[in-house]
Amino acid sequence: MQKQIALYVHIPFCVKKCNYCDFLSFSADESIKRAYLEALHREALYWQKILCGRYRIGTVFIGGGTPTCLSASELKLLGDIIKQFDIDDNAEFTIEANPGTLDEEKICAIRNMGVNRVSLGLQSSIDEELKLLGRIHTYNEFLENYHLLRDAGFDNINIDLMSDIPKQSFESYKKTLERVVSLKPEHISSYSLILEPGTVFYKMHEDGVLDIADEDTDRQMYSYTKDFLLANGYHRYEISNYSRKGRECRHNLVYWTLEDYIGIGLGASSCFEGARFSNYSDLEKYFEITKEPGLQMKNIDDFDGDIKKRTETYEKLTPKAKMEEFMFVGLRKCIGVSKTEFKNRFDYSIDEIYGDVIDKFIKNNLLSENDNSDRIYLTDKGIDLSNYVLSEFLL
Repeated sequence: MQKQIALYVHIPFCVKKCNYCDFLSFSADESIKRAYLEALHREALYWQKILCGRYRIGTVFIGGGTPTCLSASELKLLGDIIKQFDIDDNAEFTIEANPGTLDEEKICAIRNMGVNRVSLGLQSSIDEELKLLGRIHTYNEFLENYHLLRDAGFDNINIDLMSDIPKQSFESYKKTLERVVSLKPEHISSYSLILEPGTVFYKMHEDGVLDIADEDTDRQMYSYTKDFLLANGYHRYEISNYSRKGRECRHNLVYWTLEDYIGIGLGASSCFEGARFSNYSDLEKYFEITKEPGLQMKNIDDFDGDIKKRTETYEKLTPKAKMEEFMFVGLRKCIGVSKTEFKNRFDYSIDEIYGDVIDKFIKNNLLSENDNSDRIYLTDKGIDLSNYVLSEFLL
């Protein structure tokens, strides 16, 4: 019987780099984009041979970068590449899109590709804030793209939002959130701005010229998000993610439940057959490595040896590393982690490994247990201090 696996496809191209962005992304001309799609095709064929008959794709996520900065004809090529894989008829198929990069022709192309879920990067409905972020679109352009998607029949749309934007007030964030909810998307993600080294904002912060919200305003935004979205039918199922019932992002849940996934494209990461590895992030090296012929896979030992040669990083996951990640990513989910599942995965009870840490955080009201004491999850206070709490589960 075929196992299900998730597929991530990285498209590193953007119209321009945003001021907060540290993702692997850059602008490129059409010749580079075409060469990249050719390399992506070669890598897809490599993986298709490995997965064939053993795995079926349960979720697809095309991320970036801005996948929709590709032309309609390039999106068609991308769809043909992905169709090399054995994709489940009921697969969730997401593409990230930035407002200002969609039109009817591109929307038709992603429809024909099989996309059934679109993640739109709005960030803010206030044009001044969008300009400070370095976004290429206005709020009205976002609305045009959103309605084009609805008119084309897309009934599963996520909208990404950001808090702690420079010069953002609680009132302006509240206005954005209320505007977005009025559109009735199926899913909303709201993330606080993180200052990452190498970004424009990080340099501005070092120079003392970045005006961002204080801690009290940040907490006010966070608390309002949770309460307002709940009152409007969105349940929080992960620290920063809210959805209508049944519209949780199945692809992201693969990451948060430690299921296997493969990533193709520049710098893409995979977790497969007990190993974690990532592709080269240098474009020329990626082009070069995808030209190498793949192995005829006979067993997993053959695969391990070959993939080590083809990837920039490779780590065989130890039981200790798996336990740490089970707790670290599992506690991001609002339902937390299951003691029974921990025991089934690792042959140890969770209390044998983490009993002291769990007891400490329960006493401090940072963790709680459900009624039958099988699940452990972060309290609201624990979510506020989640970086500290999660770090304590590193062995």
